[in-house]
Amino acid sequence: MRHRARLILAAGALAVIGCQDATQGDLSRVGEAEVSDSAIEAEVLDPAIEISVTTDRLVYAPDEPIAIRLDVTNRTNTVVVFRFWSSQRYDFLIQDEGGGTRWHWSADIFFLAVLGEERLAPNDTLTYRERFEGQLPPGTYTVEGTLVARNPLLANAAIIVR
Repeated sequence: MRHRARLILAAGALAVIGCQDATQGDLSRVGEAEVSDSAIEAEVLDPAIEISVTTDRLVYAPDEPIAIRLDVTNRTNTVVVFRFWSSQRYDFLIQDEGGGTRWHWSADIFFLAVLGEERLAPNDTLTYRERFEGQLPPGTYTVEGTLVARNPLLANAAIIVR
């Protein structure tokens, strides 16, 4: 059984990140979003963008590996574009009850300093997976997954180590 925490982002309006390229076609202004016929460039996302973190179990032994999955699902009727400052797309943290970081997936990873984007079609999901293989003392922990777009989106789940 998988432990799943789900956060449906409740930001009310869409907002543009970055500047629009003049070659992208005619854009119409809708509230705080730039919308074209083909895509929404999102900074603050529609409530229909769903992000969740899943672990393969709720309870672990101190030295047991933890499989972690981050899903970002587009429940809108149009393509959503996430823009990134580097080649990094996601990150994971495990924090103890006091908020101390016990594991930070990207801490020892170097990412290319290049701008990038991910396009997410209607009803499609971006999925990122990693595995923690360290040791955690008994306690309750928060597993946090982040889509590290220009305006990050995050979700978290609780796990127990016995």
